[in-house]
This record gives sequence, structure tokens and C-alpha cells, in this order.
Amino acid sequence: MITLADRAFDAPHLNYGRLSPLLIVFGVALVGVLVEAFAPRVGSATPSTPC
Repeated sequence: MITLADRAFDAPHLNYGRLSPLLIVFGVALVGVLVEAFAPRVGSATPSTPC
């Protein structure tokens, strides 16, 4: 009887050169979200509305 622990795990080969544009976009988006979350707000406390 073969169990899952008996099988060898073959790690997939990742071509980081081809994935780099996607990783860059995700990294920049993550930095943007973190800046929006933790940076202090500058300006008025109420949103501007048209009169």
C-alpha cells in the first residue's frame, strides 16, 4: 500500500524571469496599499463635495 508520505515531492521549476513583470506589479500594489493604510492623512478631514 502506497501512502502519500512515501511519494517523493517534485518541486516545480519556476522561471522567475518570465514572472518578474507580474511580481513587480504585485509588489508595487502591495506597497501602495500599505502606504494608504498607514500614512497619515494630509489635508481636510472632510471630503470635498461639489456645491
